Amino acid sequence: MASPTLNQSGHVFFHFGRRLALVACATIFLAACIGGGGGWLGEPRGTLTAPETRFAAGSGHSVCVKADGTVWAWGINGFGQLGDGSTTDRLTPTQVAGLTGAVAVAAGDTHTVALKRDGTVWAWGNNLNGELGDGSTTNSSTPVQVSGLTDVAAVAAGADRTYAVKNDGTVWAWGYNGLGMLGDESLTDRSTPVRVSGLDNVVSVVAGGSHAVALKRDGTVWAWGFNQY
Repeated sequence: MASPTLNQSGHVFFHFGRRLALVACATIFLAACIGGGGGWLGEPRGTLTAPETRFAAGSGHSVCVKADGTVWAWGINGFGQLGDGSTTDRLTPTQVAGLTGAVAVAAGDTHTVALKRDGTVWAWGNNLNGELGDGSTTNSSTPVQVSGLTDVAAVAAGADRTYAVKNDGTVWAWGYNGLGMLGDESLTDRSTPVRVSGLDNVVSVVAGGSHAVALKRDGTVWAWGFNQY
């Protein structure tokens, strides 16, 4: 088993048996650790030098936003989740087409989401359940703007759905809702954002495979969706 090549200490994130290395320093290297032959980790052929780079990982692709606001992705691209205008898998990072001013990214299984500095949200990849939030169920290999959503402070992505926290503390969700994971008191998929019912003063949200969790300013934690376990 290979190990990441890192020039300083940092954090390692685990996703479906692969490691994605995130290092808060000037230079990082990504190296395949477990099952990296498909290119999920970009293979150690390049160097990213942005100290504020942020990362996310889907089921077979990885994405990062650099300090200059550009977004780069690599790995499996069958649904256009790399955002480069193609469905060609990439072993090394490729720039997401036409996207600048990004400050954060999130990744579902086969779709990707970016938050821009102006508070708008953009998404690309698989849209079977409306997870791109543009009012359609058409896949897109380039970023499309999420409809009617502004003043967003944070984003998160589940397997086939997406979440946004607005600066006013409300939470909005769209995509697959078969187990109530959108939190709108229905089981109906949504192709545009709907507000999570009865939830305000939220500062962050995370998504599991079939549920979601929010942290409120008062320190309490709220969850919805699948609860069998």
